[in-house]
Amino acid sequence: LAPTCDEMLAKCVWQGTETNCAEYMRVRMTFDGPCCVFNYIRIAKRMKLFRKLNKNQTSVKMEHALGAGIENGLQFALHNTIDDYFVTTTEIKGYLVYVFNSYDFADKSSGDLTEILLNYGTETFISMDVRVVDAQSSIQILTPKMRNCIFSDEQETKFGTYRHSDCLALCKVETMQALCGCIPFSQPLNVSNYCSLIDLPCLNKFKMKWTNYYPVGEEDKDSLDFEKYESITCPHCLPACTNEVYDVSVDVTPLKNEPNHTYVHIFFNKNSGSSFKIDLQQTWFEMVSK
Repeated sequence: LAPTCDEMLAKCVWQGTETNCAEYMRVRMTFDGPCCVFNYIRIAKRMKLFRKLNKNQTSVKMEHALGAGIENGLQFALHNTIDDYFVTTTEIKGYLVYVFNSYDFADKSSGDLTEILLNYGTETFISMDVRVVDAQSSIQILTPKMRNCIFSDEQETKFGTYRHSDCLALCKVETMQALCGCIPFSQPLNVSNYCSLIDLPCLNKFKMKWTNYYPVGEEDKDSLDFEKYESITCPHCLPACTNEVYDVSVDVTPLKNEPNHTYVHIFFNKNSGSSFKIDLQQTWFEMVSK
């Protein structure tokens, strides 16, 4: 019943050149159901579901911005079919934009996704700054618990190479399976026991739990028993030792006499980012030699 990407997108501009939206926008699954996504190169578990909507295009390549500024970013116009709104998931008439890593499953509760509300009849400017955290191989002599992170070559999940958001998403799926005996269709796994209408009472019973993760390292605190009950416990899901974090800033300008369209500009704020290195301060033989 949801509109297609072609029905929602009126115009697309990438790096200053107007393009066919279908070349860059594809329907992919997120925690909120199917969405139109850009630059999402994660391998899909259920690509066949959206093959027709994606014009049978299955290969996706990573797009790179040539620089900072609006002219080097992604710009698009959205149709606002205001009369078509009925029983929406949010209390606004507009769109939701999610900013997340190209390799992650889009899951808001994992903490690696930024949600932006777009009201109709507005022009929104979404600028991004990137922070890179890079751990040196020298810290691998420490256990993951001691260094509080996991290298991508140390562990895998059912989705492939270890990523923090993937570990949390899988932990949520396993918790849903244990408590309700099924998993929602929007979760990124091919299974035979997807949840149906008869499972809604159980899913709603633990609705608060599905959106919260209990902080790693605080499992022994008795004073947080209620918080533990209302959240998912995943002590094995440590942060990735190497990761990119996108800091998002949003500016919104209302448009006069144009309620039928919403304009969006997504771009990098500057040509450089911040890089943080994780390394050993001292090795044991350096300490002994002093």
